[in-house]
Amino acid sequence: MAVASADYKFISVDIGQIGSSSDSGIWERSDFGSAWKEKSINTPPPLPLPGTNDPVEYVMIGDEAFPLQTNLLRPFPGRDLNTMIKKRYNYRLSRARRVVENVFGILANRFRVLFTTMDADAEKATLVVRACCVLHNMLCTLADEVYLPAGYADQVQRDGHVAAGFWRVDNQNLDGMVATARGHAVAATNARNRFAQWFSEEGAVEWQDRHVTRVR
Repeated sequence: MAVASADYKFISVDIGQIGSSSDSGIWERSDFGSAWKEKSINTPPPLPLPGTNDPVEYVMIGDEAFPLQTNLLRPFPGRDLNTMIKKRYNYRLSRARRVVENVFGILANRFRVLFTTMDADAEKATLVVRACCVLHNMLCTLADEVYLPAGYADQVQRDGHVAAGFWRVDNQNLDGMVATARGHAVAATNARNRFAQWFSEEGAVEWQDRHVTRVR
């Protein structure tokens, strides 16, 4: 499990959990996940979204596998997409989540050992993966034009179209995380609704509805 920044670097990684563990369970047991839930990480104070007056917390985004919190946004479930506001929200969240998908794709394509079954015990395999993550961050900083040349990661065009990054040429699909059922606190639901409303009003972009309503 990993938390990534917008510049394709790892902020936090949790490596070596039992493979049968749920993603939400790994998140909640991780030091970073616990600290994020308890809001003990030194994040900036709440600020209004552009064009609004009411402050909102800084948030991270995840997919359906993660719990909805006031500072952790997840999509509306597919069975509940009965309004354009919810569809726009899911679309904008999906676009943002492409960053972490790219991080994992770039890491695996640059460090091909991650595409194989490691001939090592669990402890050594954990160290190998951790070393790959550290080297990835270092190369993103020191050798970005070589390690991450233009077009290697997905590129967002001015009309909202996303040009697939070169790392995808191997056709290695990163499977989506399995959703886990959870109860949603009122405050967390309200936080998600606030962002959903903003994406349809002050934070709307002119091309989003074309992508939301297009036939796939």
